[in-house]
Amino acid sequence: MSYGDDIDTYELNELRDTEVAKTLRKERVVFLDDTVGDRLALEISKLFLVFATSKKRVTLYINSPGGSVPSMFRIINMMESARFPITTVGCGWVCSAALDIFITGDTRLLWPNSTLLSHQSQDFADGKVEDVEQAAKEMRRVEARILDHYERHTALTREEITKYLMPEHDIYVSPEEALLFGMCDRIIEPTKNRKKLVRTKKLQAFLARSARKGK
Repeated sequence: MSYGDDIDTYELNELRDTEVAKTLRKERVVFLDDTVGDRLALEISKLFLVFATSKKRVTLYINSPGGSVPSMFRIINMMESARFPITTVGCGWVCSAALDIFITGDTRLLWPNSTLLSHQSQDFADGKVEDVEQAAKEMRRVEARILDHYERHTALTREEITKYLMPEHDIYVSPEEALLFGMCDRIIEPTKNRKKLVRTKKLQAFLARSARKGK
């Protein structure tokens, strides 16, 4: 492939990305598909400001391993102050900070193969004793804010949240459990249901031969 072909391919991909971005903005669709951090929070905040000219629903698709607590609360603040309804859709990893964002939606949907992960916020501080003490104090304050958030957006009490969602270890939550806990409103059912394939004679013969060899 020549150098010129590389340039043409690059420009074509850029054009495609631009067209996709225009379509998503027109349909009021946002993807949270990365670690939650300052850059991602800024981009989502900008889009929410653009969408503020209309009260039509915005759909936020979430697939994220989590990330920064301050960035998480920045996105949550934007969502809770928005004048338009927001549907959150968990479509892969919905972990840690991403889970807090997910439950903030006015309507919360989960794909059946989504993976939800919850735990206590994690941080590390070193230095002078006074600095460590202040960091520990701030961590307790953040934990209380996250507990408040879960209490507002789930059907669980603070004691139940601590037990089932914020123990001292990672806790995985199934979509069915999330529905039970009041963390989501509906599990999306697949529109395509493949029928169970019929076992052919060739398959049965192959399995029989494999079983004989394994003895």
